[in-house]
Amino acid sequence: MKRKLIVCALVLTMTMCTIVACGENTVPIESETSSEETTVIETDTQDIMQAESETVATMTEEESMTSETESESMDETVSRGVSEADNTMEMSKAEEVKKTDDNASTQPTAQDAVAQNDTHQSAAMQENVAPITPNVAAPAGVIMIGDSRCVQMCESVAGGGCTWICENGKQYDWFEQTAIPRADAVVGKGSKVVICMGVNDTGHAAKYAAMVNAYAAAWAARGARTYFVSVNPVWENPYTTEESVQSFNATMVGSLVGVKYIDTHSYLQTAGFKLVDGLHYDNDTNLKIYAAIMGSL
Repeated sequence: MKRKLIVCALVLTMTMCTIVACGENTVPIESETSSEETTVIETDTQDIMQAESETVATMTEEESMTSETESESMDETVSRGVSEADNTMEMSKAEEVKKTDDNASTQPTAQDAVAQNDTHQSAAMQENVAPITPNVAAPAGVIMIGDSRCVQMCESVAGGGCTWICENGKQYDWFEQTAIPRADAVVGKGSKVVICMGVNDTGHAAKYAAMVNAYAAAWAARGARTYFVSVNPVWENPYTTEESVQSFNATMVGSLVGVKYIDTHSYLQTAGFKLVDGLHYDNDTNLKIYAAIMGSL
């Protein structure tokens, strides 16, 4: 038994020595293999990274080219859109200009309308203006209504066979409250009512026109005719101006209806006149005015 144990111990010792010896003489193959594999792996990794880098570069370049192409395409589209919009706007403007020209050619202008209106007004005024043929003989039934100018005319002709309703310095209130009622009391068939008012209150032309129109219609129903005499020219005076006189006359001739307008203002500009105080006339001028009125009835 001991012998067997000794033999086993001896064999074990020898085996261990052999293992140690083998360990010392053994080349570390595993280490070399690991190093080569690492080198191969590193090489492969570098190749893969380089390939990926090249791929990324290629993709970047392609994306850049694609982006440039898309940008150019978008620019062309935008440019084409802008161009088309410009063309559309130009065509629209051209059509609007054409429509405007067509409308201008077919519709009357404001100047045409004003000229046409002036023509109508002028025709209406001419129709209401009585022609003047001076005549000192008064027809029957003449009723003269007026202010101080009328008073002086009455004196110059010594009454002339007319009925005179006139007072110095009178204005619209007297005309409405006194002169009209007195005239209305004597107006009948064949009467010719001649009104010479306004120089003392040229600002009341509209009121005069309304009152005269109203009574002219009433008197016409009785067989009478109504006439309104223009306010005649003035020079410098404390009461009115020539501009106011002309404005008054323009309002009256444009507003009277059913009334004959006797334009002695224009007549005197041609026939001549003489003012003694800027407002009243000399005897010869009064005779001219009277004859012009009687010749218009």
